[in-house]
Amino acid sequence: MQLVALNGSLAGATYDLSPGLLIQSADDGTTGPQCGCRILALSEGEFALEFERAKGSQELANELHRAKLAEATERQQLVDTLKKYHAPPAEILEARRDRAVSNAQLTAAAFLAVERWRGRNVSEMDPRGIVGDVIRTQREHLTEERDEEKPTAQAGRIAEDEAVKRLADEESKHSA
Repeated sequence: MQLVALNGSLAGATYDLSPGLLIQSADDGTTGPQCGCRILALSEGEFALEFERAKGSQELANELHRAKLAEATERQQLVDTLKKYHAPPAEILEARRDRAVSNAQLTAAAFLAVERWRGRNVSEMDPRGIVGDVIRTQREHLTEERDEEKPTAQAGRIAEDEAVKRLADEESKHSA
């Protein structure tokens, strides 16, 4: 992949993108702070690049899906191991977050492989959007589960009111 400068003193310059590449600003004689950019490969960025590459063929899409499945399995095993050996909570939490991202990337890779297999146009599929939606949905689902496990004050009041009604009904049956 290449970066092409569109304006400024670097207009028209092309750079092959690779992790760690540092692009210095052109020396145009200004005395302001130095500008420039550094290309960093972040895990999400790497996945996005892999995803874009996998759009090119069914074989690449299947390969990405298999790789993400293996990664998700490893992340789950790590979480299980940390729990089993009573690792510090912060370490378990970090592993769970990594697992959530890995599962979301697995889902995006699966969507890509299936959509390619169906013969659909995948050029507009956005891996970041899919991953973000999956993580958001996971968070909502987990929040709903936690809410169901812990009765709210309102639920407690409703249960209390129902118990009082039952007692009143029983008392009225016995007195009649």
